[in-house]
Amino acid sequence: LAAMGMKLHGTCLVYLSTCISAQGSVASGESVNSIAQAFRAAGAQTVVATLWTVLDNEARIFAVHFYYEACKTGVRPSQALSSAKKKMQELRYHWIFWSSFICIGEDVPLFA
Repeated sequence: LAAMGMKLHGTCLVYLSTCISAQGSVASGESVNSIAQAFRAAGAQTVVATLWTVLDNEARIFAVHFYYEACKTGVRPSQALSSAKKKMQELRYHWIFWSSFICIGEDVPLFA
């Protein structure tokens, strides 16, 4: 994957709202290759990715709620993800639109 060649050391967070970015294929004798793993291999500390197809509008709304929380001092990406999921539930979005997002990696706060 091309992202593996990027130099992302020192990058705290990569947010991938693309469809199925946390999944990949397994080749005989090789590890699973996914877009999310490629960004981790390139040096990103934390990657937010999806397990299945997401719709553009709902993914955009989810991202707004995620970043609203993630940009607060001391909040880890997994906490921001959890808060965004709760907000989507409160707004009565079906679980299929928000539960696909997961956090992979070191899960350190963006702002200390």
